[in-house]
Amino acid sequence: MLGAYFGAGLNSYNRARFFTMRQICRLVYAVLMLKLADASNSTGIIDDPDLQTVTLQQVGEQIGAGKLSLSGYRGQLLFGKALINAALADMRSPRFIDSMTLLAEVREK
Repeated sequence: MLGAYFGAGLNSYNRARFFTMRQICRLVYAVLMLKLADASNSTGIIDDPDLQTVTLQQVGEQIGAGKLSLSGYRGQLLFGKALINAALADMRSPRFIDSMTLLAEVREK
């Protein structure tokens, strides 16, 4: 996919750009899902505030099994939490630090 998008320019710089943008997109979509969940929470029930227990894989499996829907509060909330967790996990990784370093170096040139 990246080869088709970047063409002959698929290199470590473009991979770093894609990896970094993935985290930004996850955070943006997480905010949108959490806002949507808040708007659809007609009961006023406050969900468990622990963000660190939900993963994209778990949410995906629940959606695939028909146990969770993104059309309701719980699904929207869990998906938003999972997106935040995925972004944070990647932003704590050595790959993220390497990507930021590479992007900063290229920008300075």
